[in-house]
Amino acid sequence: MSTRLMELAKLCNQLEKTTKRKILINLLIDFFKKLSYEDLKITVSLLSGEYRHLLESPLEVSWGIFFRAIQNVVSFSREEFIELFDKSGDIGIVIYELFKRHKVARQMTLLSFTADVTIKELFDLIRMLARYEGTKSQRKREELIASFFSRLSPDEAKCATKILLGELRVGVSIGLLEEAIASFYAVPVEKIKHAHMVLGLLSEVIDVIEKYGPEYLDKVKPKYFRPLRVMLADTAKTTHEIVERHGGLVAAEYK
Repeated sequence: MSTRLMELAKLCNQLEKTTKRKILINLLIDFFKKLSYEDLKITVSLLSGEYRHLLESPLEVSWGIFFRAIQNVVSFSREEFIELFDKSGDIGIVIYELFKRHKVARQMTLLSFTADVTIKELFDLIRMLARYEGTKSQRKREELIASFFSRLSPDEAKCATKILLGELRVGVSIGLLEEAIASFYAVPVEKIKHAHMVLGLLSEVIDVIEKYGPEYLDKVKPKYFRPLRVMLADTAKTTHEIVERHGGLVAAEYK
């Protein structure tokens, strides 16, 4: 069985409470140790936001769609929502408070009371939301979100909301995830960064390690129609700074 969403929610709550890089990495590594290979890929994709690159179509979940969906799960007014958001400025905290204050309208499905919600189900929800197209797609998205959230606790709802709306903000950067994966697999972080730059997705880096071994990280090659992460380069104030950073050897292209 896939890892419970509650476990990921607890991790996110822990990550929010610290800004110390070493502690953040250790929290991630400890969590990784509990996961199956597939759940590890899902977790990394959700925490990094890279799951959006795995979807067949763009994930179009506006605040309006989400707001109406949540109103079908917990009864609250627009004024209460605005008051909570003005106080915290965090949509995750707003949903957490609403789920704590109000009774959740549970939907009586076969699984609602026989199994915990898992991180795979959250990942599957996101993929299903991205597939909906056409004139009735907004309504379908609202119904799907409402059905899923009706099964969640306040902490799970907070976590799912922040991931779904791209508002996670728990201090986990791509670089930090690269370091955590490197430590987890006992691989030099430079190898992880190189493979990530070439493959574009951390979940695919994990795939390579699990299927072929860490030694294959040096052999990965670019894929057609897959952007290299080198395209997401840092900025510099002057050309002299760029040359200095790279030890005097630079290839440039006019734009």
